[in-house]
Amino acid sequence: FSEANLSSANLSRTNFFEADLGNADLSDADLFEANLSNVNLQEATLSNADLRNANLFEANLVAANLSDTNLFKANLSNANLQEANLSGANFDSADCNNVDLTDAIFLGEDGAVQWNENTIWDDVEGLDTVIGLQEVLDQRLGTVSAKQDPDLLF
Repeated sequence: FSEANLSSANLSRTNFFEADLGNADLSDADLFEANLSNVNLQEATLSNADLRNANLFEANLVAANLSDTNLFKANLSNANLQEANLSGANFDSADCNNVDLTDAIFLGEDGAVQWNENTIWDDVEGLDTVIGLQEVLDQRLGTVSAKQDPDLLF
């Protein structure tokens, strides 16, 4: 499925375990409750996709476009989100335990990343390199700096 065009496809509850979806276009796709664990989604386009309750455990999302993606209650634990565009993504109640956010984009033309008190952000890597993080914090919490106190972010 590498470089496949699956935009707007209904892939709800599909099992993609260990599939190669690198550079695939999954924009506007319905991936509700899909199993994407251990999947290669490097440089894939997932903008506006519905990933609610999806399993992205240990997924490779390096440089993926997840702008405006709905990740409500998604399992992203141990996923690699280095250089991913997350602007406007909804992380409400998502499990982001052990996620690598090195050079990820939190704020862009699509808006800022959203999360709530139920989102799990334990052992996140790369917070000091997240692009737009300070601006997101300023919007949400005032002048708190993640570099000064990462626990205040999540």
